[in-house]
Amino acid sequence: MRVVIADDEERARKILRQLLEELEGSFDLHLVGEANNGKQLLQVLETHHPDIAFIDIRMPELSGLEAMQACMKAYPEVIWVVVSGYSEFEYAQQALRLGVFDYVVKPVSSEDLQRILTKAIALKQQTKMQETAQLERYGMHLLHAQGEGTFEQNVWDSQDEVLPLFCVFDACSEKVSNQWGMCVQEIRSILSHLDELKLCIGGMELSEGEYCILMAGVSRHELQVQGKLLAQWICRKSDAFHRLGYAVTVFLAEATEFSHLHQHLGAMKKSSRERIFRGIDTYHVLLTQEQDIKEQLTDSCFALVAMYQQHDYMQFIQELVSFKLHCETTQMSAQEKGCLRRFLCNVFDLDVQQESTLLMVAEAIRIQAGQRIKPEGDGHRLIQQVVSYIDAHYQEEIGIDRLSEYVHMTPNYLSTLFHAQMGKPFIKYLTEKRIEGAKHLLVLQPTLPICEVAHQVGYASPRYFTKKFLQITSQYPNEYRRYILHSEMQKE
Repeated sequence: MRVVIADDEERARKILRQLLEELEGSFDLHLVGEANNGKQLLQVLETHHPDIAFIDIRMPELSGLEAMQACMKAYPEVIWVVVSGYSEFEYAQQALRLGVFDYVVKPVSSEDLQRILTKAIALKQQTKMQETAQLERYGMHLLHAQGEGTFEQNVWDSQDEVLPLFCVFDACSEKVSNQWGMCVQEIRSILSHLDELKLCIGGMELSEGEYCILMAGVSRHELQVQGKLLAQWICRKSDAFHRLGYAVTVFLAEATEFSHLHQHLGAMKKSSRERIFRGIDTYHVLLTQEQDIKEQLTDSCFALVAMYQQHDYMQFIQELVSFKLHCETTQMSAQEKGCLRRFLCNVFDLDVQQESTLLMVAEAIRIQAGQRIKPEGDGHRLIQQVVSYIDAHYQEEIGIDRLSEYVHMTPNYLSTLFHAQMGKPFIKYLTEKRIEGAKHLLVLQPTLPICEVAHQVGYASPRYFTKKFLQITSQYPNEYRRYILHSEMQKE
């Protein structure tokens, strides 16, 4: 906490200085300036921007109360404490009207200071938390409302300056397992260590793998300086994110007005795709000029990552053919090729030679993905698990989407794997299973209506059930029932 003392008596300043030095360790105090009159106090405030100011009432040129009154609008964050040799009610009343935080009569004791500092720190923390919460809510409101609509009354105005940092986390497909929440905690831990800065910092989780940090409360120049320092600090913590299975890349833009935040962040999200050519585990300044973003290669690269993470290995290998073609036909500098190679090695957890070309890396990815498509072993066990589920739930409304959620696999890949393992499509197996169940019901419950038989094996429409039954057995349900029952009677 940055502290300023203002008193025209040298002895009074010395006593207060000594008391503050004794409490310096306990309260993290920093005495940043002293003044012996009101005008000098104005200069000290302008230079040092303190958190708390201990001021005497009667000082030459400008009294403590006059100086405080002149500064309160310019420095609303300063906590004012009057330290005076006058205990008259009139002075105290005037100070309270101005909004003084506390009023203490000389001589000041260590106990007085401890009480005041404890209250002041609690107020600072509460104010900071409230401002941060409002900053985050206002930011989310502007992003979702696209800068339109009304918002609750708060300390931020649409014309105020805000600096967004867009953080992108690329998951290592081989290592990550629901660690995104831990990444968010790590980011918030970093932000919590910035309380001493004269600005407000809030964080917003946009989606899994995307996090936006907002900085506000100071000048545009100061925002740019602090934003760059924060981006560097986050990137220096990359080892912590690697342990969680992520690489972090930060995109830093120029400060803007709150009303332009949605547009600004949209540009940052679009530019964040450039990280595959500009580098990961570092920060980048948002480029204002139009860039050659190599759109086809970029789209193919991110499609590969999505398919792999969704275990859609069949589609993945097909897309890999297009990706290799784009690598061969797209013009890239040596640096861009190196950045793309590192990105691929990170998300696919590859350990390849430093001199490996992009095509060599793509081939390593193909081999790794091919190992996940196993006709026997894991694939066989998985399909047996699916078959058991169908056998137990065929009477219900069941489809490939429900089954894919059950085994955490994409519908396309599950459908392909099921056909390969069972020799027939999923829907054919389900239909046969339902018709087999219907046969048992027709015989075991001779009086059960056909519509009820259809319902009990998973068909909402008796007409559709009859059609399917006829296709498979070449008989209508009632014909099949009469035939089986007649055959059994003849045997008896």
